Order: sequence, then structure tokens, then C-alpha cells
Amino acid sequence: MTSLLASSFTPLARCSLSESSRSSLSAQLASFAGAHLERVSFEGCVLVEADFLECELELVRFERCDLSRADFRGARMRGCELRGCELRGIHGVASLRGAALARGDVIANAEAWATALGIETLDA
Repeated sequence: MTSLLASSFTPLARCSLSESSRSSLSAQLASFAGAHLERVSFEGCVLVEADFLECELELVRFERCDLSRADFRGARMRGCELRGCELRGIHGVASLRGAALARGDVIANAEAWATALGIETLDA
């Protein structure tokens, strides 16, 4: 399976992947649209601009991954963890519901996510 994920433009849309672990993977622009991922772990992976549109993620763990500009619109998360990940510019912030993030990661992304959700921040 690693060879399927080792390049850009990786089409994994509508696939089902379970009980799997990937580390140091580079799969920019990978498409997981409509896929079902269960008990999958990504560690130190580059998933820049990855497409998780309408993806079902259950017990998926992203650790130290670059998810910059990834698209999570319509994704459903249950029991997922994102630890130490680069989340700059992600789409579908509201779809992170059901995920757990380290407090520092939440604080570091708070302003960008507030803007994405249409929340105006006020200066004291």
C-alpha cells in the first residue's frame, strides 16, 4: 500500500482503509474523498492539500503531519487525534468536530479558525 501513497495526486477516493499505519509518507494532493478510514495512523507524513471531502474517519491519528490546506469539508470524525500537525489554511474547520487536539495546537490555530467560521475577533 505504501507505493500507492508515495506520490502526488494519489487517488484513493471512496477506498476503505483500516488497521494501517503510515510514517514519513509524502502524498501531496492525495484524494481520500468519500473514503472510510478506520484505525489508521499517519506519522510524520506530508499531506499538503490532501482531499478528505466527505471522508469518514474513525479512530484515525495524525501525528506531526503537514496537513496545510487540506480539505476536510463534510468529513465525519469519531475518536480522531491530531497531534503536532501543521493545520494552516485547512478547509472545513467545522468538520474537525469529533477530533481531539493538543491545547497548544488549538491555541495556535484559534484566530485562523475563528476567521474561517466567520467569527470576528475584537481587540481588548
